Amino acid sequence: MADQNQLDILRQGGEIWNRWRKQHADIQPNLREADLKGFVLRKIDFSDADLYFAELQQVDLSEANFERASLAGTDLSKADLSKANLSRSEAWGANLEGATLRQANLSDAIFNEANLNQTDLRDADLSRANLIFATLSHANISGANLTGADLSGADLQDVIVQGTTFEGANLSMAYLVGADLSHIDLSKAHLVGAYLRGANLTGANLKKANFNKANVGWIDSGGEPEQADLREANLSGADLSYADLRTARLDRANFKGTNLSRANLRGVDLTHVDLREANLTGAIFE
Repeated sequence: MADQNQLDILRQGGEIWNRWRKQHADIQPNLREADLKGFVLRKIDFSDADLYFAELQQVDLSEANFERASLAGTDLSKADLSKANLSRSEAWGANLEGATLRQANLSDAIFNEANLNQTDLRDADLSRANLIFATLSHANISGANLTGADLSGADLQDVIVQGTTFEGANLSMAYLVGADLSHIDLSKAHLVGAYLRGANLTGANLKKANFNKANVGWIDSGGEPEQADLREANLSGADLSYADLRTARLDRANFKGTNLSRANLRGVDLTHVDLREANLTGAIFE
């Protein structure tokens, strides 16, 4: 349960709370299971705070500081977290459905199994964030930085991406069926067992991307399917140079004009694959 004295201070407003935090920097705020709906918390300092299962639905938390805060199970649905600092926060299973996180900092944060459906994450920093088995259905992550993020098993159905960076991200087993990933940076990304059937990857940067568990750069955590599903995917004009496509399912995939130079296609069934005008210089087939 939350500390009642701290709740009383918080009720006096953000300025008084932030002043109290500066004066008592050695105290970790205890706001566990607190009902904070209706509070005015813009620019609030919740760094290192324990907000386990707190209720913050529809609260204005823009420019708030949640660095290293515990947000496991917290309800932040439809909250305004634009420009908030959630770096290194832990939000296992948190509910952020419909929340605004535009330009927020979620770098190195843990949002495993969190509900991020329909969130606005435009221009947010999610570099190295853990989003394992998180749901981001219909989320807008345009312009977001997901460099090195772990999205393994994440549900990205109908996600909106434009100018998003996934360089070096782990998208193993991620659900991206029919996703529009055209011109997106997926260089060095791990796509082992990713569900990309019918996805649009036109002009995408997949240089050194890995689709194969046997790749030396892959760390097997167990349970991943053997084959990435790229059936009927459109990869025309994409850069797959040096990509490891061993075991990938490519039936009826479109590689017209694709750069597959030095790509590893050993053992891949290329029947019904469109390779017209593709660059296959140095590609490995046997």
